Amino acid sequence: QWLGTSPSGVLITLSRTVFRGEGEREVGFRSALRTSGRSVVEGSDSDGIDATNERLVLDALEANPAVEAVYSVGGGNVATVAAFD
Repeated sequence: QWLGTSPSGVLITLSRTVFRGEGEREVGFRSALRTSGRSVVEGSDSDGIDATNERLVLDALEANPAVEAVYSVGGGNVATVAAFD
């Protein structure tokens, strides 16, 4: 809806890949995007700590410049927004 028809990627951030609730949301998100043709880039294991999360997001954005959106499952939202600035 917000990205329109652009082929942009989407970043999903998780605090830990082993947290059940986060894993379930990630699976549902990936399933919903599967037919969109968008790439999904994962950043995980930040433990929801802002400094760690910001570094993960910055690294993901540098490696995947087509990313234009993020689904932040694992917290660190302030850091995620800062990385996009």
